[in-house]
Amino acid sequence: MTSIVFDRIVVGSSPLAVMHAVKFSRDGLKTALVEKEEQFGGLWQSCLIEDVGKTECACHLIEFYAGSYETLSTLTGVAFERLSPQPIKVLEDGRHLPYTTRLDIFKEPFHLLILFLGLIFIRCINTVLPSQCKIHKGKNLSFRKLSERISIVTRYRLLEILNFSGIKAPMGGYRSFPDQLREAVVENGIRVIQDRVDVINENSDNLCEILLASGKTLQAKRTYLTESVRLKSVNGISFKPFQSGNVLKEYWHVPISIDHSCISLLNSYIHLPKNKYFHRITVSHQYYSSKSNQTKVLFLIQTRSNPALIENLEEKIVSLLEFCRVTTKKQEIKLHAPFSGTFSSQALDLSETYDHFGKTIRVIRSVGDISKSIILNPEIMVA
Repeated sequence: MTSIVFDRIVVGSSPLAVMHAVKFSRDGLKTALVEKEEQFGGLWQSCLIEDVGKTECACHLIEFYAGSYETLSTLTGVAFERLSPQPIKVLEDGRHLPYTTRLDIFKEPFHLLILFLGLIFIRCINTVLPSQCKIHKGKNLSFRKLSERISIVTRYRLLEILNFSGIKAPMGGYRSFPDQLREAVVENGIRVIQDRVDVINENSDNLCEILLASGKTLQAKRTYLTESVRLKSVNGISFKPFQSGNVLKEYWHVPISIDHSCISLLNSYIHLPKNKYFHRITVSHQYYSSKSNQTKVLFLIQTRSNPALIENLEEKIVSLLEFCRVTTKKQEIKLHAPFSGTFSSQALDLSETYDHFGKTIRVIRSVGDISKSIILNPEIMVA
């Protein structure tokens, strides 16, 4: 059985995982990245649609926190540009509002204050309940760690909102994002191992032993993995991803094509907070259709349930586009095959680590928004 020793091993190829691997390698550490899939990106995948080309598999938006875009760009090599026009939200009455404004300065502290009060409530309840009735959900929460989260999130959010440079996205969209992540790994001399990690154990030499599905064994002085990684066990205990606040949900996306001449509002991101059937509309890219001899635009529409369960789906989408003023009147659209993915919620994860992880295994903090995840992992911040 082959055994290779590394300073750092990162499991998974999400943007967060790649940024950690690149940072370790640039710090002079012998680093490897283990990914079971051929394509990089984790949940940031792209796929091919017949006669249309490559598109991202989800409606993406990278929120603005001070230093997050700079860190992403520096560690992945991806150039970012300000979205124009800026993302919007469309309310039930049809009003178009900015997706974010300076008033958002109050949202993060308020959200964290609610968490703080909830923690106090749990602790108070636990002091009076018998041991068998205690609320164990709060056992990993810490006032000190929560206050650190409040300080970090508020500071980085405050700086960006006051600066208000706007929401940015990778130049050229997200379609090439997974390929650029792989390029960043290769260019920084990181060993890429395409395999599945099944078991991680700490040995008596304070090294991580990583058993791969192929039967090979890797060793590392420290191993990093994100909360979405699926393993059989860690140190002999069955491993399941964190579920304390980071609830995994399935989201469906319907790709649609529309003639470019029929579009009146080409906004890269439209959020629908109150719509019963749809959650987001994003623009993937423009392409030329040789069949119709026309330039078309590919949109992704995120649904709140399986599209197969939505009656008169095409008619509802056509009406939605008119309601959001993407088109000025009902237009003919082409629906492509929908696809689904599992994503974590926006909840802020306050847990630190599993008790049985030991000293050499680390969990990369991750939440629904990648920018917030970056500032929760200050060791990779470069700006």
